[in-house]
Amino acid sequence: MNMIKKMYKNLLKNGWTLNQIDEMDIHFYFSLEGADQEETFIDEIKLF
Repeated sequence: MNMIKKMYKNLLKNGWTLNQIDEMDIHFYFSLEGADQEETFIDEIKLF
């Protein structure tokens, strides 16, 4: 969850709006964190 918060804060500081962030393609969203991480699929993410 901290990764997502940091990413949102950085994007907002760079002029993105919440609407623009929410419209991002999920694969692009996770690729922002870096290419050195394992590939993540949406069905592998556990939110609760």
